[in-house]
Parts: sequence; C-alpha cells; structure tokens
Amino acid sequence: MDLNLKEIFEKDIDRPIDSVIKADDEESILNELEEYVITNELEKHLNRFFQEYNNYTNKNGVWISGFFGSGKSHLLKILSLLLDNKAIENNYPAEILSKKIPNDIFLKSEIIKATNIPSKSILFNIVQKSGINTKKEIDALLVVFQSVLDETCGYCKLGYIAKFERDLEKEGKLKEFKEEFIKYSGDEITWEEGRKRIHFYQEAVSKAFAKTTNQDESSCKDVVKNYRDTYKVSIDDFAKQVRDYLDQKGNDFRLNFFVDEVGQYIADNSKLMVDLQTIAESLNTYCKGRAWIIVTAQEALDKVVGENFSKQANDFSKITARFHVRMPLTSKNSAEVIQKRLLSKKQISLTFLKKIYDRESNNFGTLFNFSENSVKFKNFKDQDDFIQSYPFIPYQYDLFRESIRGLSEHNKFEGKHTSVGERSMIVVFRDVLLSIAENEIGNLPTFDLMFTGIDSDLRSSVSTSIGVAENNIDNKLAVKILKILFLVKYYRQFKATFNNLRILLIDKFNINFIEFNKSISEALEILEKQTYIRRNNEEYEFLTDDEKDIEEEIKNTEIDISDIRNELSKIFFQRLIKYSKIFDESSGNNYSFAKKIDNQLQGQDQDLKINIITPLFESDSNKNDGLFESFNDDELVIKLPDNDQILKELSIYKKTNKFIIQNNRSGNDKIKINIMEQKGIFNKERMDKIIEETKNLISDATLIIGDNILEIKNSNYELRLKEACKILVGKVYYNLSILNNHKYKSEDIKNFYISAKKGIDTTPPQKEILDFINFRDRNSLRVTIKTIKEKFSGKSYGWSDNAILSNIAGLLGCKKIDLNCDGNLIIEEEIFDFLNNSRLWNNIIVRIKEEISSEKTEYLKVFFHEFFENFPSSKEPLELAEEIQSGLVDLNKKLTEYKNQIINFPFLENYKNEFNTISKISKKNISEIISDLSNQNNLIDIKRTLDPIIKFIDGNQGKVYSEILIFYKNNKDNFIILNNEKEEAIKNILYDPECFLDNKIPNLKRLKNDVEEELLLERNKQIEIFVEKFNNIANKINSMPQFKKLADDKNFKIKKTIEKNIKDIKNTTTIHSIKAIYDNFEENILPSLLESLDSNDKQKIITRSDLKIENEKLFLESEQDVIEYIEIYKKAILQQIKLGNKIKI
Repeated sequence: MDLNLKEIFEKDIDRPIDSVIKADDEESILNELEEYVITNELEKHLNRFFQEYNNYTNKNGVWISGFFGSGKSHLLKILSLLLDNKAIENNYPAEILSKKIPNDIFLKSEIIKATNIPSKSILFNIVQKSGINTKKEIDALLVVFQSVLDETCGYCKLGYIAKFERDLEKEGKLKEFKEEFIKYSGDEITWEEGRKRIHFYQEAVSKAFAKTTNQDESSCKDVVKNYRDTYKVSIDDFAKQVRDYLDQKGNDFRLNFFVDEVGQYIADNSKLMVDLQTIAESLNTYCKGRAWIIVTAQEALDKVVGENFSKQANDFSKITARFHVRMPLTSKNSAEVIQKRLLSKKQISLTFLKKIYDRESNNFGTLFNFSENSVKFKNFKDQDDFIQSYPFIPYQYDLFRESIRGLSEHNKFEGKHTSVGERSMIVVFRDVLLSIAENEIGNLPTFDLMFTGIDSDLRSSVSTSIGVAENNIDNKLAVKILKILFLVKYYRQFKATFNNLRILLIDKFNINFIEFNKSISEALEILEKQTYIRRNNEEYEFLTDDEKDIEEEIKNTEIDISDIRNELSKIFFQRLIKYSKIFDESSGNNYSFAKKIDNQLQGQDQDLKINIITPLFESDSNKNDGLFESFNDDELVIKLPDNDQILKELSIYKKTNKFIIQNNRSGNDKIKINIMEQKGIFNKERMDKIIEETKNLISDATLIIGDNILEIKNSNYELRLKEACKILVGKVYYNLSILNNHKYKSEDIKNFYISAKKGIDTTPPQKEILDFINFRDRNSLRVTIKTIKEKFSGKSYGWSDNAILSNIAGLLGCKKIDLNCDGNLIIEEEIFDFLNNSRLWNNIIVRIKEEISSEKTEYLKVFFHEFFENFPSSKEPLELAEEIQSGLVDLNKKLTEYKNQIINFPFLENYKNEFNTISKISKKNISEIISDLSNQNNLIDIKRTLDPIIKFIDGNQGKVYSEILIFYKNNKDNFIILNNEKEEAIKNILYDPECFLDNKIPNLKRLKNDVEEELLLERNKQIEIFVEKFNNIANKINSMPQFKKLADDKNFKIKKTIEKNIKDIKNTTTIHSIKAIYDNFEENILPSLLESLDSNDKQKIITRSDLKIENEKLFLESEQDVIEYIEIYKKAILQQIKLGNKIKI
C-alpha cells in the first residue's frame, strides 16, 4: 500500500499555524506556548540567559539576533510570558515549557527560580510604537521607552500629559484632579477619555487643576500649553522613574523591557545605538539589576555596532559590554523547528521512508551536490536526518532563507516596515507541503514551490511579471525555472548554472537525466529568447521589467567587427602579453616590439613584431596553402584556432560596454543606474572568462616565423610565447653573437676606456664600429654618436646603448678616434659626461685620429711656454694640443665671467676685442689649433694686455674699485647738492681704461673718503634744520585748546604721526629727500591733523586757494585797485568763517 505525503505526518498539516509572531499580539497565547519548539540551540541560549538573569553581575542587556524565520520574535514573546508567569487557562508558561525540556533538570530549576522573582514584562515592537516621524527626533528611542513606561504606570502615552499626571500624583492630587475634571468637562467624561482629546478640554483641565491645587483660575489657564512647551525627556530622569516604580513594587521586583525589531529601527543610526546603550547603562546604575532590556535584531550585535562604530572603539566596547548576553538564532534553529512542528512522522511511515533511503542514499551526492564554484549546502547526513527532513532536502532551508534575505535587501516585499513579507519560514514550508500533499511518498518538492509561499507579500510589479510569463509560456518547466531564478536572483553566492538549476528542479529520485537535461535546455532557450532571463557566461539570471528593457536595448546596440578586433588586441597586448618589451637572456637586452592584429599594425612599428591572426581574419591568406606568403621574417605570427563562442561573448561584452557608456548619465533613475552597475559587474566577469579562454587559444595556436612553423609544445601560454620570442630575437638580430653573450652595464663604458688605454687590443665589436666610421668617412658622410647608435641598435645588430657606448669608449682609449662637440675637442675629463648625455649624441662628431709633424709639435711647445708662462705636462703632440685647447678654454671661461660682470667693472668695455679673440680661438678643435696657431701672432700680446687686468680684478684693488663704484652710483643725487668737483674726479678714474695702473686706485680711495665726509656733514645739518621745524609744529599743536580736549587715542595718533616723519628724515640716505618729507607733511598731512583737532565743531580747514574770489581785473594797477581787492578778499574770508570753517594762512 502506497501512502500519500499528507498521511505520513504526525500532526495535521492543515492545522492553523501563525505567521510571524507580533510582539503585541495577545491572542492565541496558549497555542503559541504549546506549539513552541525548544531546539538544541535554543536550549543552550536559554541556559545562558537564565543563569545571567538569576545571578546578576552588573549586566542587564540581552541581544537576540536572527534573520527571516529564525523565531527571534517568538522567543522574545515566550521569554516575556515566562518572566511574567501569569496563568493562562490554569496553565503557567513555566510549566508548559518545562515539559519540553525533560532531560535538562538544571534549566528547569533556573526557569523556576526566575519565575519566582516578581516582575512585570513590557513587550512592544519599537518600529510600530515609534510612529512615522518619531525616529527623526533627537531622543526618538528614549521617547518610545518613556511612553511604554508611562502606559505601564497608568499614565497617558503622550509624554507631557504623563508628566502632568506624574506631578499631580507626587503631590497626592491626581485622584482629586480626575474627579474635578469630570465636573468641569461638561460631558461628564472620565479623565482617561478626555486626555485623548486634550485640546478640546483645555478649559476643563485648567479649572480642575486650579481647584485641585488651590490656585487662581487665571494663572492656570495655560497649564496644558506650559507642560507641552516645557516637556523634555532625559535618560537620567527615565531611569529614576523606573527605579521609583520598582521601589513601589518592593525590593525584589523587576521590570523587563522586551523590545522587538530594535536592529531594524536603529539601522545605521549610530546616535540611536548609543542611546540604547546609555538607557541600559542608566537602568543598571539606578536599578541595580532590577530592570532588564531584551531586544531582537536581524543582525548580530557585533555586526550592527561594528558598522556604526568602526572608528569609535570606545563606544563599540561599551555597547557590546552592556548587551553581554547574546542569543544568535541560526538557520539550524529554523530547520529544527520546521522538522519538529511540521515534519514529525507517524510510525507507519518510517518503514516506507527507510526503504527509500536504503534504495536512494548512494545517489544523494549525484542528485544534490552543487557545482564546485557555488556555495556549499549540506546533504542528508544519515537515515535519521533523511526521515526528519523528508520531503524537504537540507539545502532548501538555507537556500530559501538566503534567497529571502536577498529579496528583502532589494525591497521586493510590500510594506513600509516589512523586511521579508508577513510570512514565516514554517508557514511557507507548510504551504509547499499542502501543494504536494496528494503526491505519493517518494516525491520531492521542487524549489520553485517556495515562490507560492511568498507570492502574496511580493510587490505587485514582481508578481505581475511572473504572472505574465505563466499566461504566455506554455512550457511549465520554463515557468518553474523562472520562479527559481527570481528567488535566487539576489543571493550572489549561489551560481545559477545549468547543473545547479537541475538540482532545484528534481521532483523525484528515479529521474531520467538525459530527457530531463533536454527539457531544461529547451526551457532555458525559451526564457532567454523571450528576454525573461539572460545568460552571463555559465549562469542564468531572472530579468526584472527594467532589466528586460535594458537587455533588449543591448541586443539592438550596433557594433562593428573592428570593435571586436580592437578588443582582442587589448586582451592580447595589455592583459595576456603584459610586457611591452621582449627580454633576451643572452645579451640582457630588452627589445620593443610592434603589435599587429590580423596583419593590421597597432601603434608604432618596430624591428620585432608580434602578429595575432584571429578567427576574424578574412582573406585568402588564412588558408593553409598560401598562409605564409603574407608574413615576414621579422614577425612572430600567432594563428589562433577557430572559436565562435569567444567571438559571441566578445560581441555581447562590447555591446554591453557601449550601452553602459552611452547611458552613463541616467539622471535620477536609480533603478536603471543600479541595473547598469550590475551589468558592469557581470561584464567584467564575462571579460575575465574570455581572458581565461583566450589563454587556452594561445596554448593551442600555430606559431610561425617567416615560412617556418615553430614546434613548441607547452600548455602554459606564457612559457610558449617566451620560447617563441627568443627564436624571433635570434632571427632578426643575428649579429648579437659578435658581443659574445657579454651583458653590458653602464659601468662598462669607463671600464672599456681604461682597459684600452692600457694597451688591450681592439675587440670584434670595436672593429665593427671602426669599419663603419671609416666607411662613412671615405664617403664624406658625417659620423655622430647618434648615427653609430642607430646603426648598431637596429636590425641585424640589436646592441644596447651600453654595448655601443662601451665599445666607442674602447676606441677612444686606444686613440683610434676622437670626439668633437660644437667644434671643440672633448677632453678626457669630459668624455663620460658627453657619452652619457643622450641629448648631445647628434652633436658629437666622431673622427679618426690624424698624425702631427715634429715641426708643428715644436711650435706648440714654444707657444705653450710663452702664452701660459709654464711648461706643458706632455711632449706628445696631440696631448700638447689638447693641453693648449684646455688652457684657452679655461682662460675664456674666466674672461666670460668678467664680461658678465661688466656692470661692476665698466672700464672693461674697452677690451671687448681682446675678449672676443680669445673666445674664438678657444672654440677651435684640435686640428684647427694645430693648423692655425701659427697665424695667431697677436695672441701672446693680447695675453700680456689681459694679465694685469686679471690680476687687478682678482686682487684686493678690484674689491676696492667695486665698493667705490657702488658708493658713486648710490650718491649721484647727493653730489648734485654738494656741487663738488671731487665727484668728477672719482668718475674719471672709475671709467679710465687704465684705472688699474699706477696709483690711481689709492687716489680714488682718498677722494671717496673726502666726499663721504662732506656728504655726512651736510646730511646732519639738514636733518637738524627740519627736525627743529617738526618740533615747532608739535609745540604749537600741544598748546592748542582743541588738542587738550582730544581723546587719548586721537591725541596719541597725532603725536605718533609727527614722530614717524621725524624718524623718516633721520633714516633717509639722500639729502634732498629730507626736505621732500617735510614738504609732504606740511602740504598733505598737517591740514588733516589740524582738521581732526576741530572735529567736535565739525569745522572745515580751507586754504587760500579754496577761497572763491570774484574779481574781473587781471592786474592791480592803482591804490584803489588794491583797496577793492582787499575788500573782496575780506568778504570771502568772513563768509567762510560764518560757515564755521577755518582759514589756513
């Protein structure tokens, strides 16, 4: 006899099972207690809780955490009932629950001990109690706690009214007030009714309050308003009120706050988190363990606090320390509850289930193990586990819970405060059971059935989308897959691959996988074609309506084949071939290479080339018979095998990328922005997989250089390319072997030079360079370091800069060549500076050294001795010429310095010709010096002319000259005042072309001292005169009555102004500036000072020029004219005085 599934369960699966337990739900309490399952996990948590509760150790906070279906709200209510321990239909909660833990005698005793402590439980959902806007208030959390306390004490839930009632009760007047209120209310309603509509009964309140407190009625008319306006809450006051409440109840009495959904209410608000900790701490301080706070949250305390206080370690430790008791409820707990409440089996069914287990257990791994790259779920452990869980498979508990978490976080459920809908896990699993109840034992529920359990709580846009699919798709399996993909859409750890989807669709053990796989493939193809889902590499994803629109737009986005080719180029040359140069181990050199894709150059051409031939290559040359004709000996060709899938994935990648770029400014459309962000993430993952597949293509590619196919077998694409590049370097740079595998370094440049000077024979590389120089020299072609470098670093050679420069240095050391720059021979001390400066390479001429005759050598010796008044250090003609050139260069440097200082030695203007002659000869190269020196007979005469000048400028007299020149320039204005002939004498000596001869400088110094003394005397004389004038002005102002009336600050300001001008006179260096300072003071500053003296009278000080004189006559010619003019002038002055002004005379 076969059984239906509904017949195997111990309890009727049709019986009512409540959904999520609401904290304020007072109905069906007895049913809740009887149905409650104490799991192994929960038993441990209860032990810990009651130990702490019964043995207070300065901790009074409990944090219960768990996500959807974990039973945290149910546990909170059970604890509140336990501690209240009120009889329910003659049954006490402690007795009912004790029966559920028959083996834990210790826990039973702890529960009894706790229930013997008299207590009051305040159970509330803080999200519901807080209202809509309360959370925005500064003390939002405290306001809720205060409100539930006030209600518990019998006061109004409105805080300011509760404060009013509490104050009356403290005075023993509350009862009397209530009686008086009934009298004055007019409607004879009770105070408890009237306070709900307090604004309608303010007059009655005022009168009743005045009567009760024996006050004048007029003084009490605003009593309600005053309480409302002045009402404030504080955590300290709240804790004291709780203490007062407890004291009234007795020393052992406890008040416990059971607060549901605290984690959701606090969310990421650190202020609310701190307030919660402070409330718990204050209750502990004032109540000494008689007031507890037990809260629930979806997240563990460490996570909630860690996110809010990542930078505030002190606050973090305080909060975690206060909520010392943690009760995290895991998925294991919810699975055990479902199994005990819903899936407990009848004895008759056990035989059937054991047979099924024995028959199928060996296949469980094949049937229910998910792919390696996906999240891991438990399988059936053993026979007992199978019997307890059947018909559900262990993965379904965790996968459903995590799927719901993802949907919740993405706001797919209705309701402002509903995070996961209004149904608990046990109700969803019961609904799934009911849907397959008539099936025979041995059948399994598919994961899509979970969708029916939450369908009613989903947002209409989601359920409508699924509904449209159900109405328009005939393939039932496709609809099942669509529901599954919706459920797992936001659980990122789960990979919705073909194999994993197949596990979720298994509805029986004996399934034909060949047909089943085919059916799934057909269903997926239908969904993808109609844009219900999309495929991301190996994974499938449900598309929301917005995602469908975007998916269609992406499909219709146009791209060119060149876009795909360019992307392939980036993959190969930026992500796979990460190096920009090929390293050659034999020489230690790095070689740049050109990048080509399908024969098209990407960027700059180079000697070496890597050419990737892709499946896109569309020409006759991609056929094997003519393939090699289009490739050169200087390029490594990598011909990839055909792969349509990579081209398809690249096309999707480019279309998606183009769409995202074109729509990256989606305004305020947050949904579209989020979808495109996800598209970007998926596209990045797609590219990662394309890159991995491309590595395999390189490993399988045909490698070609010229007309040769390289036989390089290696599955590692990097090692394969490295070996091929080594062959390419040897093919292109076949003259590298001349270097004999020597790895040149920068220090070799100097080392090769030194070795060559010691007589080492020229090496093969040096002979190659010397032959090249001779060839160009014979053909009258210019040879520079740059031309040598270009020759020997290019094709066939490939030598490094260090190799080229080192061998040039060797040729210099053995005197085979010399170097010139700007016509000057580069001497030994400068060789390495020039060779190491690449900016000069184009200007450094390389020449074969020439022979010098004995006659010219002798002339060079004589010239050196006479010109430099010394003997040369070498007798070798070339070195002697180099020494002369070096000496001329040094002399020119010194003379150039003098020319740059001509402003300090103006007499040097007379010697420009001599300076220029030395400058020209110093710039000649060695050959020119040797051939032209005999024609420069006047050089020695020039040197003899310049010697005393050099001695003068470099000696003490030169310093004296400079000091007197500065003195002369600084005192030009003072010389005008003195009108002294000595000034002219100083000038004549300073600008004398031969000022450095005879005794002219000592005479100049005496003249300077005389003039300096005369200037000092004149300056002091002028200072004395004008300081006296300033003092006279100061005395006059001090004697004025207005000055004495001035405030101290104005008085001080006038004095400081005069003192500053006196100081300026004393500090000035030019004599004529002394009078200028005084004149400026008298004309511009003094009038304003005098005006400020009369500022109280508002008088204006005007000058004679301000007077308006109306006189037609231009000249005074008679006595009468004078009398008339004086009369007119008099009237003008008197008119100004009448106006209250003063006339400055």
